Amino acid sequence: MRALKRLGRATIWHKDAIPASEGELARDVKRWVLPPIDALLILGSAVGLTGGLPSVAIVYNEAVSYAAAVAVLVFAAACLVGVSFPKLWVLEFASKCGLVAVLITYAALLFGLALEGSQSRGFVSGVTAACAVVPMWRIVWLLRERRRRVRARRLGQVLAAQRES
Repeated sequence: MRALKRLGRATIWHKDAIPASEGELARDVKRWVLPPIDALLILGSAVGLTGGLPSVAIVYNEAVSYAAAVAVLVFAAACLVGVSFPKLWVLEFASKCGLVAVLITYAALLFGLALEGSQSRGFVSGVTAACAVVPMWRIVWLLRERRRRVRARRLGQVLAAQRES
């Protein structure tokens, strides 16, 4: 039971997980927006494991199509773990970068197919590219949070050095 409580305290849903200085919006986005997006990407890529990504199969082959679905599944699962446990922000950052790379590549591939005459893929291209926006935004947010932590640590070191002298 103690281990479960400790695990609960480590999650984004713990009342003290997000400093009040970040505000209500940050708290709500981190708790109630980002995890469902990752969960939906996990669900979609799990379904993709059975059928792959048809447009990738057209341009490449079934193996690449399957690998792309696996990549989205792995990256989305890592994103969910990373956002759920704030101390694992580096995992979230790396997996968001991978996820963005796969989504943008897939969107570009779909767009290319749409230009070649498969106009129906144009819509999916736009939706796929739009799905990459939230992870890109989160990458920027994570880097901003890291810069703040580094600045705060440096300021703490400067203040400690001043007190010692």
